[in-house]
Amino acid sequence: MLKRLKKFYEKENFDFSSGYVDPFEFHRTCYIFLKAFQVWDAPIPKWTYFLQTLVLFCGLSALSLLSLALYHGADSKDIGFMTEAGTYELIMYYKLIILSCTKLNIEDYHLMLRLAREDFQYVCDKGLRYRSKFFDNQLKTWKICLFSILFIAGIGLGMMLSSIIAFIWYLAYHDPESVKKRPLPFPFWVFSLDFGKSPLYEICLLYSNICIAAYSFNYIFMMQIQILWIGQIAAKADLVIWSIEDLMEGIRPAVNREEKDYFSSLLKVRLQEIVRLHQSMIT
Repeated sequence: MLKRLKKFYEKENFDFSSGYVDPFEFHRTCYIFLKAFQVWDAPIPKWTYFLQTLVLFCGLSALSLLSLALYHGADSKDIGFMTEAGTYELIMYYKLIILSCTKLNIEDYHLMLRLAREDFQYVCDKGLRYRSKFFDNQLKTWKICLFSILFIAGIGLGMMLSSIIAFIWYLAYHDPESVKKRPLPFPFWVFSLDFGKSPLYEICLLYSNICIAAYSFNYIFMMQIQILWIGQIAAKADLVIWSIEDLMEGIRPAVNREEKDYFSSLLKVRLQEIVRLHQSMIT
């Protein structure tokens, strides 16, 4: 099992030594999240609409509940309750900003995908020299993407487990005569509703954990895109540097008019290529 995971991590079963390499077959995790959040420049799978609806519902409903909790904290002058609710409310706003960007900036996402394909095609056409260095860097980007997924998913899983452990601890050690309510991971307040009573408590506990999972998924998507985008800029910079290093390769003092025209034309083509790569880097 560990050997299989290592092969997956190191991409030992992925052949990028020859032929064209699809960037989103290489960066498979990014491909999955690009599809899931409907920023893929191809037909969108139907299951993503359910996922997007669930993520949006969790974000909007949590924001509404947290706004009520924030109001209650301010009205009752409970600084701790108000601070907790306000912090989570800001996090929910950030989640909704991420979701809105997938709709408002869809053309920018598609441009990023197109440029990634162009870079991979360019490197695959240049031969082994560029290919080896380029894919060494892409492998590092892949590993960072995997680490970010594990890290963020671990935080989300830790929050869910802590809420369940807190509930189990309460059941094991609470005083039946105590007025202390059963613990919830987030501050809830909706007028006269008692969130400590069944079945409302169980519903809210399940809802809270679904919201944690949805936010973790949303944040993983954002991090995958950021890592891929930064990696793409770095790859562009590398291509420009390598092209400049190879600018004078094969060029020598001309001995006749024909060679002079040939070398001049070759330099012009190479410089145009460098300019094109540089411009695409800042697009």
